[in-house]
Amino acid sequence: MACVSALHRIDLDRLRDFILQRQKPDGCFATAPSLPSTVADTWYGVALCCLLDALDPESAMHDALDRKKILLFVRRHDALRQGLPLRILYFLSALERYATGKWPGLPESLAARFNGHSLDCVHFFYLRRLFPRQYRRVRVSPPDLGHATCRDIFFCLQGGVQGNSVMGAWLCRCQNDDGGFGFFPGTTSYMEYCDYALSALHLLGREPLSRQRAEDFIVHCQAGNGGFARAIRALPFLESSWHAMHALAVPARIKVKNFPDLSII
Repeated sequence: MACVSALHRIDLDRLRDFILQRQKPDGCFATAPSLPSTVADTWYGVALCCLLDALDPESAMHDALDRKKILLFVRRHDALRQGLPLRILYFLSALERYATGKWPGLPESLAARFNGHSLDCVHFFYLRRLFPRQYRRVRVSPPDLGHATCRDIFFCLQGGVQGNSVMGAWLCRCQNDDGGFGFFPGTTSYMEYCDYALSALHLLGREPLSRQRAEDFIVHCQAGNGGFARAIRALPFLESSWHAMHALAVPARIKVKNFPDLSII
């Protein structure tokens, strides 16, 4: 089992059950057991299965995934691509790569739809992944910390922006007394911002003010049914469960072989 300091405090059996209860007959995943599969939930479900196998090879979560069914699910969205947001296009492309082993090439006509859009760090991350030929040489500027969030910092670092000590100090100030991280300093803690902040600090080679308190916040967000919520005493979802497990795995430098384009979204 991979060396993740808080892993022994997580109920992994219940988490596995939580994930598999949201898998549908089409092989993909839903927000809740009674709802149909969605693109985002399928990305988070597949990513969680692959991450849990990387953390504990005996979990065999990968055995529950059917690449053929996932590819059929992706193909059903082909006619809708022109109207889909960048984030969903990215999820579909990442799932296709998981199912086929190859990153799909999207038509240039689709890239033209986004010409003139604001190239903030988040949009740039998706555009660079989806349309590498058009955006390989494009560069974005670091975000203004007076108007930024932890998410912005993470994505700008992923997009190749050079980090600095000011960013690291700003991220550290986002940690609250409960151990979690907010959007920016002085705001409420949420699970996804714990992940963005801890992942960005890792990219900067810097530690949070208290990793122990950060782990405490994450562990306390695990609900009785095994899933993780955005905040303590909130409802659990696959997305917040992914962010929880990824945030815990970051310092251990876990490699997820079965899902090579695993980035947190």
